[in-house]
Amino acid sequence: MKKVIVVGGGPAGCASGITIKKLMPELEVELFEQRPKVSKVECGEAISRKAVEENSDIVGKFINKCIRRNVNEFHVIISENTEKIVKSPGYMIDRNIFNKSLLKEAEKVGCRVKMGYKAKPISRIDERWKVRVEDNYAHKVYFENCDMIILAGGASCREVKDIGVISENDYENWKKQHVFGYQYKISSPFQEERLLVDFRPNPTPDIVYRYIFYHHDDISNFGLLYKGRFVSKSFYDTFLKEYLKKMKIKKFKIIERPTGNYIPSGGPIPKTYGNGVLVVGDAAGFANPIFFGGIHTALASGKIAGEIAVEAFKNSNLGESFLKDYEVRWRKMPWGNPILMEGKRIHEKVRKGQSVSLEELEIYSKSLDITKDYGW
Repeated sequence: MKKVIVVGGGPAGCASGITIKKLMPELEVELFEQRPKVSKVECGEAISRKAVEENSDIVGKFINKCIRRNVNEFHVIISENTEKIVKSPGYMIDRNIFNKSLLKEAEKVGCRVKMGYKAKPISRIDERWKVRVEDNYAHKVYFENCDMIILAGGASCREVKDIGVISENDYENWKKQHVFGYQYKISSPFQEERLLVDFRPNPTPDIVYRYIFYHHDDISNFGLLYKGRFVSKSFYDTFLKEYLKKMKIKKFKIIERPTGNYIPSGGPIPKTYGNGVLVVGDAAGFANPIFFGGIHTALASGKIAGEIAVEAFKNSNLGESFLKDYEVRWRKMPWGNPILMEGKRIHEKVRKGQSVSLEELEIYSKSLDITKDYGW
C-alpha cells in the first residue's frame, strides 16, 4: 500500500491528510504531532468568513461549535497619525476545540493520528523515504518508510533544510525574520466588538504590533508580536500592564499565560517541494506578512498539497518535476501574490511615519485588500 507521512498536526497538516483520504481513500496516511495534546491557546483565535467558506469541506462539519462570536470589523492603528476601520467579516473561535476537531476529522476520514510522536525524515532511497520516529511516551525510537512526506511542522520546521528542500543558508536567512508571538487570555470589562490591532512602534520598535481581541463573556485575548527570540515572562508582563493602562483597562485578571510561538514574517521559503515532499503552512512561510495570520493559508495550502499528492500518486510520479505544480498553484492564490512582501516593506515605512510615494500607496492598498480576507 502506498503511504504518506504528514509531519505536524496543526491546520495545514490536518487539511493535507483530510484532503488525501477524501480523494484517494486507499492511500495510507499517518499524521505525527510531537505535542502530546493540543495546546490551550493559539494566537488571536480569529478566523475570516472567507477562510471558512473556502475550506468548508474541511471545517464545515464542526466550525459552528468552535465559534464564540461574530466579527465584522478591525480597528487598525498603523501609526500615530493613521488608523483605519477595516470591514472583514469572520469569527472569534475556540482554537482548542478547533484544533481538536481537525484532528478528529482527520481520524474519521481514515488518517492514523499519532500525538506525542516526533517524526523526522532521514533519507530517500529507491523513491521511498526513511523516517525516524521518536515515541515521547515510551521513550523509544523506531523507523518507518513512506512514499511521500508532507512537512507541516510550523515555523521551526528544520526538516525543510535537513532533507535539502532549501539550502541551510536560505533557511537561516528566512528564520532570522521570524517574529515571536506571545498571547495572554485575560478577564476584564473590555468588550469592544472590533478587533483592535495597534502597529505603533512604541515603546520599542522591536514590537511589531499589539492586539486586543474581545473573545466572549468577559474574556479577551491580548497579544504582541516581538522581533527576535523569547525574552522572559516578566518582560512581556510589563508591556501587558502598560498597554492595558493606556487603554484605560484598570481591572483585569490573567487567566492563561502561554509561552508563545514563532511566526514566519519573511514570506514563503524559496522552494516548497522536492522529490516526494511538499511543504505547507507556516513551515513554508505562508503566514500573512502584514497581519501574520496563518489559519486561512494553512488550510488552503494543506488542501492544495493534498490534491497535488493524489494527482502524483494517480500518475505514478512523485518526483519534483511533477510536484512543482503545487508551487505553481499556490502562487496563483491571492495569499501567494508577491505584492504582499512589497506591501510589508511599505507598511513598515507608514507605521514609522516615513513618506511614501503614490505608487507605493497603491501597492500598499492592494496588499491590505488581500490581507483583510486572507491575513487572519
